[in-house]
Amino acid sequence: MIDLPPPSVHVPDLRGLTVAEASAQLRTAGLRPESGLRLEWRDGRFRPAAAGRVASQSIKPGARVSRGVTVTVGTTGPKLDVETFGRIGFERGRIALGDLSRACVRYDHATIGPTRNGARPITLWGMRVKGCAPARRVELQPPAGWTIHTNAVPVVAPSRPDPKRTADPRRAPREGMMLMPDRRSVLVQFSRDACHGVMKASVTVRSRTITPRVTLGARPGYKGVCIARLDHDSVLIRLPRPAPLGVKFS
Repeated sequence: MIDLPPPSVHVPDLRGLTVAEASAQLRTAGLRPESGLRLEWRDGRFRPAAAGRVASQSIKPGARVSRGVTVTVGTTGPKLDVETFGRIGFERGRIALGDLSRACVRYDHATIGPTRNGARPITLWGMRVKGCAPARRVELQPPAGWTIHTNAVPVVAPSRPDPKRTADPRRAPREGMMLMPDRRSVLVQFSRDACHGVMKASVTVRSRTITPRVTLGARPGYKGVCIARLDHDSVLIRLPRPAPLGVKFS
């Protein structure tokens, strides 16, 4: 008889370990530690620094999850929340993120992932608290080679259009748009069901107005039955020329 690995595993208690020790224990348990460049929150910005010991984890100890699930650890508080952003710039050699959530956040760390589909995902982690003013913007010390032409997006890398998704075409319901630092590309954020993905994406620039259009499609053979859950997705579209100052989206 062949012993197959269990389809799910228990999340270990990582509190009190170093980040390196926690990563090793997650791998041993069949789980994934957070990948990418980790920047700690120090002196009002995210920068390379030694992390403290684990005080929180994104999935509670003892929870049963599928093998290969990613578990993130924090070192500054008992809870860990994902924070997002709606604007990105590159100023004085630093990554500047704006249009943050309106919550008061005690930041823990940020992670910069590798380039995929033309952009690097940035994830901000922290604990939402009361009694302080929400930050208007945060800065990150970029890794070597980062320039104004480096595209970055919140949390998850953008999708790549797939022209083979020709079944059941529909227009993507837009949720947000973000201009990249060099003003040569725009990120279009939208929601979709599990059966549809990006078929094609285009953009029109007239004067100071940018109008993107994203068409979703399903794989050939789609039968019209799909999970009702909606996922958040995005696509990065290259502009025909740099966007002018004062640009607006329609």
